[in-house]
Amino acid sequence: MGRRCRSLVGLGLFALHLAGCAPPSRRAQISCVSWSADPRISQPLNIQIPPHSRSVMLVVRGDSDVLYGLASFQIGGRELQDLPPGVLADGLADSYFTAGTAQPPGLLRQFARLGTFTFLFPHASHQPPPEGRLSFRIAASRPGRPPIIDVITPPDDGARVLPLNLLFVSDRDRAELADPQAVLQQASAIFAAAGISPRLDSVQQLRGTEFSTLSSLPEPWEAPMGPLAALARLGQAQVHGPGLHVFVVDSLPTGRDGISLGLPGPPFPDSPFFGVILRHSEPATLGRTLAHEVAHFLGLRHVRTATPSGAVLDDGLDDTEPDGKNLMEHGHNLSPSQIDLLLRSPLLLPR
Repeated sequence: MGRRCRSLVGLGLFALHLAGCAPPSRRAQISCVSWSADPRISQPLNIQIPPHSRSVMLVVRGDSDVLYGLASFQIGGRELQDLPPGVLADGLADSYFTAGTAQPPGLLRQFARLGTFTFLFPHASHQPPPEGRLSFRIAASRPGRPPIIDVITPPDDGARVLPLNLLFVSDRDRAELADPQAVLQQASAIFAAAGISPRLDSVQQLRGTEFSTLSSLPEPWEAPMGPLAALARLGQAQVHGPGLHVFVVDSLPTGRDGISLGLPGPPFPDSPFFGVILRHSEPATLGRTLAHEVAHFLGLRHVRTATPSGAVLDDGLDDTEPDGKNLMEHGHNLSPSQIDLLLRSPLLLPR
C-alpha cells in the first residue's frame, strides 16, 4: 500500500515539474498519503513550486470529525515547522476543544478546523518567498481515512479582483434590504488601500429558509455538518462561479456582527466552509463588516485575540498595533503587512 500511495502522489504532482515544457499547473491534488510509524503523521510530501508563484495554499480535506495541521513545513531548504512526532497530533484537539484557540503548537500560524485545514504561505513579511522545493508533513488528531490534499500556487500576475456573491437570507420585503451597490462601495473604499477591487457577480434573496435568524452558533467553531455549513451548501445550490458567498442574515447572536468560515478559508465553492455570514444593518456598517469578515477569509487575523483560556494571541505581523483603527479591530485601516498578505490569496483574479 505504501508503494502504491507514493506512485499516486507522483502522478498527482507530475504537472508541477513540467515548467520547462509547458505552462506549470497551479493546482495539484494528492489523493493518497503514506503514513509514518505514527498513523497520525504523514510521510514527507515534496513539491517543486512553479516559478513566479505569489503564494502556496494547502487545503486538506478528510474525515469530518478529525483536525488536521502541519507537523513540518520546509520551503527552499528552510525549515519553518518541525515538531517531534506526535506533538502536533496530540496538540490539535487540545488547542481546539480545551484551549479554545484553534492554533496548534509550533512556529507557524495555523488554524485548525474539523474536516478541512487551510494554510496560506507566506503569511508574514519575515518568511521566505514561495519558491524552490516544498516539503511538508500532515498531522491528524486521530487515525482515519487518507485525506485529499490540494496544493495551490497562484501566479504572481498582479491579480486584484475579488469576486463576491451577495445573498440576502431574509423574508423581508426587498425594499427593506440594504442597497447592494452601497454596501459594495463601502467595502471597496476599504480594500482600495490594497488595490483590491471587489466585484459583485450576483445578488440574490433566499426566502423561506431556516437561516434568516441565527440565535446561537456552534462551539467552539463550525463543523462540516453544522448550520452555517448547511447555509453554505444552500448558497452553492443557488449560485455558481468563483465568487465568495457573502450571506446577509437578519439576526446573529448578541455581540456578533459577522462570521468567517475560514482563517483563511478554502477557495473551493463546493466546500462547506466557503463563505462569510453578516448581520443585516445599514450600508456603511454592513460594508465595513463585509470587508472585515472577507479579510479573515483571505487570511487576516485580529490584531489581538483574547482566548477563553486567558491567552492573548497576536496576528504575527510586525506593523499592526491594537489601537482600534485597524480593519481587524474596529476601524478601517490596513497596514503594509496586512495588504501584502491579502494580495497573496488565490481567490483574487486578474483584471
